[in-house]
Amino acid sequence: MTFAASHFGTYAVVYVTMEFNDLDGTPWARKAVEVLAAKGIVQGTAPRTYSPEAGITRAEYVTLLARTLGLFSGSSGTGTGGPRFTDVQPDDYFFAAVTALSEAGILQGYEDETFRPEERIKREELAALTERALQAAQKPLKSGDASLLDGYADSADIAAYARGSFTRLIAAGLLTGDQYGLRPAEGATRGEAAVLLHRVYSGGTE
Repeated sequence: MTFAASHFGTYAVVYVTMEFNDLDGTPWARKAVEVLAAKGIVQGTAPRTYSPEAGITRAEYVTLLARTLGLFSGSSGTGTGGPRFTDVQPDDYFFAAVTALSEAGILQGYEDETFRPEERIKREELAALTERALQAAQKPLKSGDASLLDGYADSADIAAYARGSFTRLIAAGLLTGDQYGLRPAEGATRGEAAVLLHRVYSGGTE
């Protein structure tokens, strides 16, 4: 067994099983949620409740993305470079993740210098952040053929900044659409985020 440690100490290997009672309606998300929960990456909204169809905020997704790729450690940010946001404070649970991703050039805020942590993250924002984070983690995706987007009826709705990210994620098998298309401007759900992050963690589709 090989693992990366952020500091010296004594470590033990344990097997953890996490089960939630509300995943029957989203069987496509069950494996991803349970695996990531067992690894301490995602948490439920209550004991044995994950709420897979609930929306996921910008702060929540950035924190989970940073955990998945090991882009920060600890409970507070320590860097001094990069942008700061007027609505992100040192005692916020997402401060370390937002600081790390902003300093790495992965995350950008709005023109009014806010991050808007409690806003629901759009699927196109999720795609762009994930693809940039993979580059920062030295796991860059190969450029995909832009024609991959042509198979989705709503591909024209993708914002220009996210088109390349969608193409690379789809080409790598990390992101797929559904019967409605890619739905780029819609808010992502907790279940959708877990599936994408599990694919990122495991290196491909389940």
